[in-house]
Amino acid sequence: MPELPEAETLRRQLRRTVRDAIIERAQVHHARMTRNQPRSASLAALTRGRRVTDIQRHGKAVVLTFDPPATIVIRLGMSGQIRLADGADPIGPYTRVRFRLTDGRELRLVDMRMFGEVLAYPTADLAAVPAIALLGPEPLAGAFAPAVLARVLDGRRAPLVSLLMNQHLLAGIGKIYADEVCFTAGVHPLRPGGDLRAGEVEALHTALRTVLPEAIRHRGTSIRDGLYVDLFGRHGAHQRHLRVYARGGHPCRRCGAPIVRLRHQARSVYHCARCQR
Repeated sequence: MPELPEAETLRRQLRRTVRDAIIERAQVHHARMTRNQPRSASLAALTRGRRVTDIQRHGKAVVLTFDPPATIVIRLGMSGQIRLADGADPIGPYTRVRFRLTDGRELRLVDMRMFGEVLAYPTADLAAVPAIALLGPEPLAGAFAPAVLARVLDGRRAPLVSLLMNQHLLAGIGKIYADEVCFTAGVHPLRPGGDLRAGEVEALHTALRTVLPEAIRHRGTSIRDGLYVDLFGRHGAHQRHLRVYARGGHPCRRCGAPIVRLRHQARSVYHCARCQR
């Protein structure tokens, strides 16, 4: 958390509110947030006086590009938030990085657990940004056809849920939506990915293209810890529409059988034993 729908929600909100804004300065409040920053680049130097030309999303990352050319990659990790605030607003205890805009507003990266990070690069060519170049295909991209998904799964013996969450194979999916996609496709999350038949791969592809846009329409999922909020501090609404995730023991919304919670590699996996094979 956050995953693709949450990052996409933030991207859309940022694009509406800060595109063409100019960064006055960046301030890092905790060095851990820039722990992987390339030594040849400085976050402050690569943002000062630059205009935001676009906001993109790649996998779970929010990416800002600038003129003169530069790129910032924001990874939200487990508990990261991007908040838009007035520069005069009090600074919360978990605010780790601030971008002051010339109009007086601030973009604030808030992260209680500090698994997130901010990376700056002196280029607008995303193919030259390692954090982006190593990601697998985007499941909502126009070029993401069932044949692409079939190649991702082909010959792999790892459980399907693990393959869906592997960012080098498929960008943007985490625990919540891996469970939800498997349920919607009617396949067991612990089946070896390479065992899926052609029709099941088609169903999985359809599920990805159904579940993720639905969650985006609901502005993402805010689970019990309440750590995910959108740019304006509002919780998402998709938690009210989850079919299996975190619903162990509750009736399946499709067949009424109880949702089963399994343990796999220290994670909980939720599924319906009747609907998923």
